[in-house]
Amino acid sequence: MKAIIRLLTATGLAFALGAPVQAAQMTWGINASIGATTVTGSVVFDDTPVQGFYDGISDPNDTHVNGDFVLSSSALGWSNVVFNGILFQPYFYSDQGDGPHVDFVFSDNGWVLSLGDANQSVLVDLAGAVQQGTWSLDRGAHVPEPTSLALLLTGLAAVGVRRGTSGRKL
Repeated sequence: MKAIIRLLTATGLAFALGAPVQAAQMTWGINASIGATTVTGSVVFDDTPVQGFYDGISDPNDTHVNGDFVLSSSALGWSNVVFNGILFQPYFYSDQGDGPHVDFVFSDNGWVLSLGDANQSVLVDLAGAVQQGTWSLDRGAHVPEPTSLALLLTGLAAVGVRRGTSGRKL
């Protein structure tokens, strides 16, 4: 039985050392309101900062993340339209002086939507008219990374085996 415990422990350790570390996956809701036009949806991202730009200067410590946006709006004719790999900053950082924003514009069928600093949104319609609005993020649930789940299950299995053998002498 001790051999099984050692094997489980070694397997968990090898998995932990060999597996790539991933950030927790997060899903947040998005709501934009531009006059009579509303846009709703969600963004899924790994909460890992990536290199980006701040005031036009490359910043290796930037706070942007990659995410996939899924947006819907009856006024725009969007129904779960997917925009992949969007760079955005979901948090406010006082050291950088900017708030949540998306470094990308969402465009589909001639409509263009921008989600900028201070939760301000801009919508450009089919005729090129510009409308101002607001947007917000609804912070959702964290989804544990696969590595953490595997390590947790391995640890629980080892504890279960250990408890089962604690009363017996080998």
